[in-house]
Amino acid sequence: MKTSMHYLGFCLLFFCCTFTAQAQDEWLGSTTNAPSSNINDLIYRNGGLRIGHNTAPPANTTRTLSIHSGTVSYGARSSVYGKSAVSGGTAVGESEGFVGLNTSWYAAGTVRGMAGYAKNVTSLDVGVAGKTSSAFGGFFSTQIDDPLASANLASGRYYIAGTMGDLSGTITTYPTDGVVAAVFGRDNILGSGTWGGYFQGRGYFSQNVGIASTNPLSTLSVNGDGDSRWSIYGHTTSQTSGAAGIVGQADQPTGFADHVRAVQGTIESGYGYTYGVSGGATSTTPSNAGRAYGVYGVAGNATSNYNYGVFGRLFGQNNGTAILGHDHISHPGWNGNTQGNWAGYFV
Repeated sequence: MKTSMHYLGFCLLFFCCTFTAQAQDEWLGSTTNAPSSNINDLIYRNGGLRIGHNTAPPANTTRTLSIHSGTVSYGARSSVYGKSAVSGGTAVGESEGFVGLNTSWYAAGTVRGMAGYAKNVTSLDVGVAGKTSSAFGGFFSTQIDDPLASANLASGRYYIAGTMGDLSGTITTYPTDGVVAAVFGRDNILGSGTWGGYFQGRGYFSQNVGIASTNPLSTLSVNGDGDSRWSIYGHTTSQTSGAAGIVGQADQPTGFADHVRAVQGTIESGYGYTYGVSGGATSTTPSNAGRAYGVYGVAGNATSNYNYGVFGRLFGQNNGTAILGHDHISHPGWNGNTQGNWAGYFV
């Protein structure tokens, strides 16, 4: 009987200790079975830790760490997720980050999926050759070791990047002042050595690119919209001497037989009219002052070698001429036939 009483007392002691431990684990920092109004309380339930929250977290919470401020309705929309490890199946790796909502900016609220700040940076000093010092408001990095070596590349789609910006959903009304973009970079310093975006390596764009143009119609539109028929469009608004929409510049060749071109145009000739290089300078309002050149060529060399302002060479088997000049004002009805092969042909 004595042994049985000892055993029964041991069981009651174990039960009380277990119940007390569960209560302590459930509401850390609270002496009752419900959280107090003290914002410094730590609340723990089902593997989730909450700080500064005066109501019970959901029983099925999946957040590892949640930090709240303000009212419950506001705080419930803000959380911090620490670290998640995945191991098993076909995925192995870890992820870290946080998700939150910030209303410190003007208007109805600023929604930020992720946010990071580097504030009051007054000194960056490496002091060691080959090392790097940096200040990043947010930093993402992916280190890989040939993950596609044994993958089935014939099916599926793969993305590997240090970071990815993805914009989805529906938008029909665009802001008159602002931007809608998957990735947005803003340089508020606007210095001679600062950048809104900086890339080391190749860049790829699947659609048109505009520089100083918000509606690029050409594949590359610079300082203007361009036209969908043109791959590259460059426009200058400067009217001073030396202004140009597009300038091509190349260094001199290293060998006598080398051919270096600052600008080259090549096209497959055939039916119709094809132009390797085309130039035009026209005006709908004639002026008595000034000069216009459709093509302007200047050549000069410091030595007594051969120089050509404009050079033309005739190839092929059909009739033609290396250089053709046509006075359309005096002879507007000429059909363009040269009848033979000529180095120069003028009408």
